[in-house]
Amino acid sequence: MQSALRRQLDSTRKCVISRHEDRPSFTLDDLFPEGERGEDFDEQGRPQVLLSGSCAVQAALGRVFDDPDGKVDIDVFCTWKAVPLMRQRLVERRGLMCGGVDNSGYKSRHNERDDKKLSYVECYADWPTDGENQSTDLPYSSDAYRTQAFAWVAEAIDDVYRNQVGLPGGSSGRVFPYDYELLQHRPEEGCFVQLIIGNEDTADARELFKSFDLTICMCHFDGHKLFVPNPRDTFKGRTAMTPWRRAMVTEFFLNEDFDVRNNGGDSDDEREHYQACVIVARMQKYAGRGVEIVDPPPLALAWEIRWPR
Repeated sequence: MQSALRRQLDSTRKCVISRHEDRPSFTLDDLFPEGERGEDFDEQGRPQVLLSGSCAVQAALGRVFDDPDGKVDIDVFCTWKAVPLMRQRLVERRGLMCGGVDNSGYKSRHNERDDKKLSYVECYADWPTDGENQSTDLPYSSDAYRTQAFAWVAEAIDDVYRNQVGLPGGSSGRVFPYDYELLQHRPEEGCFVQLIIGNEDTADARELFKSFDLTICMCHFDGHKLFVPNPRDTFKGRTAMTPWRRAMVTEFFLNEDFDVRNNGGDSDDEREHYQACVIVARMQKYAGRGVEIVDPPPLALAWEIRWPR
């Protein structure tokens, strides 16, 4: 069973990388090097680095999602302590660069206690080669751009308004490339690796799963084995919502006082509306991929998403 799951996980990895021709190839062994396996667990045996999310789900289902236009990432969950190690593997060994921070899919005000386990999410892409950076007009292929990309991360680490990109410790002494435009202005190429980072008190990477919407997404690979928390449902292509996220979406649909036409500001209700939209959209995405949601809130799967303007 583990051999079959591992082969399917590797097939999923190949599919994500092959969506763009210039993405650098890397293997599961690059993410979990055999010679460094001891660093992926603490002295108590708790995992510090895990691969989870849609890649692990596809491995458990035994198929690759057939939505070539959809966004499928390689999601790596790690503790605060393991961040510099994972950046070293992604940047120095596989040639990726950081495209900024995007917490939108993981953090919400509704579940503040569990979401506090998560610090922030760094996104990674391959080095761009065609075109030029919008803010500097430097060609992506130039040495000047490479120099600037390494300078930007030093600025970001020292700037409290940059959403913590580069913390803690960087890679090889705070040195690794960063360009926020890869996330903001180049969605067609896209960051395809997400580094989901726990806060300083998180000692086990599995604690980060408390921010998930669907239980099927808690499938994960620790470098040795792929774990399927609810095999009875998962192997049949079914999933429940996690209780805290289901409560959030149910509350949203029952909120008769919320005006969907006035959803463009920064109030708690407006942020909650956005987060509910994200969760409902993800439920609809997985339902469209053939995964049965066994306990959706009323209207959730049929509702037309109203994004904040």
